[in-house]
Amino acid sequence: METEIFKVSTSTYMRTLMTMWIKRNWWAIALPVAACIALALTVDVKFVYVALMMVFVVIPPIMMIVYFYHALSPESRMSILSHKLTLDDNGITVTYEPIDEDTPAPRPATLAWSEIKCVTYSRNAMVYRLTSGRYRILYLPYTSFASKEGLRQWSAAASRHLAVTS
Repeated sequence: METEIFKVSTSTYMRTLMTMWIKRNWWAIALPVAACIALALTVDVKFVYVALMMVFVVIPPIMMIVYFYHALSPESRMSILSHKLTLDDNGITVTYEPIDEDTPAPRPATLAWSEIKCVTYSRNAMVYRLTSGRYRILYLPYTSFASKEGLRQWSAAASRHLAVTS
C-alpha cells in the first residue's frame, strides 16, 4: 500500500508539535503568570508588569527553543521533505524524492512497527507518534491518498499493528 508523493509544510508540522507540547506543559506557562497576577491583586499592582514581561519576553524564547529543538531533529525530515510512504507487514517505509537536479534524495528510511507508539487521527491527518522521543512524529495528511478507499485500506492495515488514540 502506498501514498501519493507529498510533503507537509513546516508550519503545519510545528503547529502539531507545539499543540502536543503545550497540552503537556501548559502549567509551566500558566502557573508563573497566574502567580504574578495573584500577587498583583493581593500585594502590589507592579506584578502585572512582571506577568506581562513573562508573557512577551520570557515565554517566546522558550517556544523558539522548543521549535528549533524539534525542527532540527532527524525525524522532522520524514514529514517535511517531499516523499511517499509505503505500508507493509514490516512497517512504514519513507521514500524521498530528489530535492533538485543537483541534490540526490536521502536514502529511504523504514520505521518498524515497534518504532511507532500509536496513531492519532485528527481532522486533517494521521499522526504517528514514534518511540524515539516524546515529540517525534510522522505526519500523514489525508490528502496524500488518491482516494477515500485508499485511506480506508491504509487505516485498516495500520490499525492491525498499532494502538489508536484520539
